[in-house]
Amino acid sequence: MRTRTPAEPYLGCVIPHLPRLALCALITGAAPLPSGAQPAGAPAPLTAEADAAAWLAAAEARAAELGVLQSRMIYTTWQDLVADEQVRYGDLLYRPPSDDAPSAFRIHLDRRKTDIDAEDLEVIDRELVYDGRYLLDIDNLARTATRRDLTGQDADTEAGADVAVPIPLEVGGDLLDDRYTGTVLDDEDPALVRLSLTPRPGADADPLDLWLDRRSQLPVRGRTTTPDDDWTEIRLKGYQRAEDVDEETFSTELPTGTGWELQDVPFGE
Repeated sequence: MRTRTPAEPYLGCVIPHLPRLALCALITGAAPLPSGAQPAGAPAPLTAEADAAAWLAAAEARAAELGVLQSRMIYTTWQDLVADEQVRYGDLLYRPPSDDAPSAFRIHLDRRKTDIDAEDLEVIDRELVYDGRYLLDIDNLARTATRRDLTGQDADTEAGADVAVPIPLEVGGDLLDDRYTGTVLDDEDPALVRLSLTPRPGADADPLDLWLDRRSQLPVRGRTTTPDDDWTEIRLKGYQRAEDVDEETFSTELPTGTGWELQDVPFGE
C-alpha cells in the first residue's frame, strides 16, 4: 500500500495518469439544463438497447452541442490510509473540444471543509486552468502559482485534446476502445442510466461508475476508486450555457506582479 499524507493534495497531480472521466461527476439527482438554457431541439432519446458506447457518444455530442458550460462544483476526496476526507466548493467553466481547439476548463474553488463534522467552511481562493497543454494551479491567498506542461506539444495539436482532465463532461465512445469495457446497468432512479466501466488489461486506469441523466444525456453522477480504496467525486449542480466567454478565460499564463512564488514545470518532470 502506498504511503499517504493528510496534507492538501495537488489537485492536478493525477491528471497525466488518469483517463478522461477519471474524476467523474456526482450530482444530487438529475441535472438537466435550467429552463431557458436548453438549445432548440432536445436530444433524441436512446433506446433501451443502447450500449455503453452509445451513451458515451451521446453525452459527448450533447456537450459539444451546448458549447461552453458553467456549473457550481463540489469536489470531494477521500484518502483511506489516513481516513481523511476533504470537500471543496467552487465554480466550473468547461469548453468542449472542437475542430479548432482542444477542451479547456477553468475551476475556481472558494470554500473548503476539512472537518466533516464542522459547520463552518474555510475560505480559499484557488484556480485551476487547463488549455489543452498547460495546467495552471493558482493559490491567490498564498500567492503561489505552478504551471505544468502536460503534453510537450502545442495546445492546438491532437495530443493536447487527448490529455486527461478532471472534468466529467470529457466523455466519448473512444474511452471503451482505448481503456475500458462498459456495461449498462439498471438504476433505482428511472431518470438515470448507470454505466459500469472496467479497465482493460494493462490499462492505467481505475474502475469507474458513471450515471447519465436520460433527458439531458449529460453526466450527473460518478465515482472512481483506487486499489487503496481512495476515491474522488465531483458534483456539478445546475448546468448552464456560459455566455460571452473569451480566450483569456482559459489563459494559462503565469501571474505577473510582485509577491508571487512561481514555478514553470517542463513536460515530464
